Amino acid sequence: MELMDGIGFVPVIMGLFGLAEILENAEKQFGQVFAARVSSLIPTRKDLRDSVGPILRGSVIGTLLAWCRDDRSASSFLSYVAERKVSRHPERFGTGVIEGVAGPETANNAHANGAIIPLFTLGIPASPTVAVILGPS
Repeated sequence: MELMDGIGFVPVIMGLFGLAEILENAEKQFGQVFAARVSSLIPTRKDLRDSVGPILRGSVIGTLLAWCRDDRSASSFLSYVAERKVSRHPERFGTGVIEGVAGPETANNAHANGAIIPLFTLGIPASPTVAVILGPS
């Protein structure tokens, strides 16, 4: 009975992408497993000190853009550009420096949470995703 209406487009596409990924991974040779020490994954004091400014700027950029735009990637890109402009060493960006990672990631997270503020304060959803929260449950 479930298949009387046919097969949905979204499940077929998801299955094709999943099958392609499985076949691609099965084709590769097994490599060496990366084993990192947990202590090397914890940010150092220098990393924390270097990321405070980008985190604050990314939070402001992401929250403000969440109120007026639905495009989440715009806040990440704008935060990255802002960090390159503010940085004393912009040539190091693109190599994994903490400032280039912390700012855009924070802006992305702030965008997701900042879009809920107009919903709770004014009852106006800032994006279609947030409108689903407003809808009847």
